[in-house]
Amino acid sequence: MVSIITKYKSVRIIPDTSLDSLLASNILLKTLREQGISAKVTLDAKVLIDERDTPAILINLPPLNQSRHVSISYRQDYSAAGFIASFLDDLYMIEWWDKVLSIIAALYRDLYVFKEGKFKGLEDKILRELINDRRLEEATIPRAWGIKRLGIVESIKRTLIPFLPGFTGNSEKIQELASRIFKKNPEQVRNLDKLDEEMLSQLLEFLNNIAKTLGMTIEDFTNKLLGDFIIPSEVFNGLEIQLSEAMGSLLVFNSLYRDSPIYMLEISLDMSVIPVILSIYESSIDEAASMLGIIIPEWLTKKNTYIDVEEYFKRPGIVIDILNSLNALPAKKPVAILYNGQKITELRELLRVGIKPEEAYTLCDEVQLCVVK
Repeated sequence: MVSIITKYKSVRIIPDTSLDSLLASNILLKTLREQGISAKVTLDAKVLIDERDTPAILINLPPLNQSRHVSISYRQDYSAAGFIASFLDDLYMIEWWDKVLSIIAALYRDLYVFKEGKFKGLEDKILRELINDRRLEEATIPRAWGIKRLGIVESIKRTLIPFLPGFTGNSEKIQELASRIFKKNPEQVRNLDKLDEEMLSQLLEFLNNIAKTLGMTIEDFTNKLLGDFIIPSEVFNGLEIQLSEAMGSLLVFNSLYRDSPIYMLEISLDMSVIPVILSIYESSIDEAASMLGIIIPEWLTKKNTYIDVEEYFKRPGIVIDILNSLNALPAKKPVAILYNGQKITELRELLRVGIKPEEAYTLCDEVQLCVVK
């Protein structure tokens, strides 16, 4: 990547539309511009065919011209955003907000190991710096979206990653289990005191019951649902942000509209975009969770050729990410939703199922939506 940055006066950045890639592109675009390097982002992968000699940095996409294209991809122990944040911080020193975005990407990639209390790779150093600088705080709460505002029942109901079949979207089932285990009103379970052994024991029993229902070990389940971080209100203009919920809001928004990924490219450049996205998410998440709580388990049983989200979502990204979190992505066919009478998938899905890059790039439109026949 250094050779591309230093050799050429203008660089094109092309990510796929996963959250990791979009956040990585945000960090890269902002930093390069701050260093006086002309950079622009496009989602239209067809330019890699039409203008294959133009220098490009690809995020989680395979190159077509090895001498002019550099590809940065997610690895098992770090996200693409984490790699770019770490690399650019060593080279130029990046802002704290960009580091936070890399932590959100690491949560999205499920790289936090709760038992060890750290991320697997590059993001852990970034995390420690943010905590030392008091930009982030470790939170003794489950990674349930909005738990500090809503309590454990409603927050687990709306949490889509990790997706909990039978519980996601089903507050009655969560309420019944929580009322049986917690001595206090479950809605009051919002902050956990590490010194409150009784409460911690009840939480472990609650999680263990869910894990058994889902056929998971308690260790695997707690690794997915415990370990979160908070941006304190004094750091973010009076707004306290739970990072797992920020991740969730970005995932939901990224699928609500056809052009959502384009708007997502403003997150690093303008911090005020996050409160706007959180507001849109807040107005839609409960309906989305209720719908997906029914539709996803039905699809897991029937394995139809597409998932009917009733055109609530205009993009299939959130469905792809949910199935990925469940290790349920079909091996030989891309995940598709029905929209305007057509089965629609994303470029990253065509690549995942083995379609050759050049062919995949021609099959998708300028925002990486692709019709499946």
